[in-house]
Amino acid sequence: MSHTCRGTINLANSLIHTGDSYNIVISHGGTRTFHLKASSEVERQRWVTALELSKACAITIADSGSCLFILLKDFVIICCTQNRCQIQ
Repeated sequence: MSHTCRGTINLANSLIHTGDSYNIVISHGGTRTFHLKASSEVERQRWVTALELSKACAITIADSGSCLFILLKDFVIICCTQNRCQIQ
């Protein structure tokens, strides 16, 4: 199955919510809402942590313009340009 990029989300201005044990909702200023579903509670929590750290990174870059590297067990979050974070 091939996957294509469906756009980007400005996390600095977004709210990250958890619905139930598997769902994540990212809302961006009332204009767009993204619904994500993890395969387990553990995976959902890993994604929520990565998204929240990415959001903090985006805010830090917007405020100071500096880069920030965060290493988690399963994610490396790289903030390398103003207002953009990349999860690898």
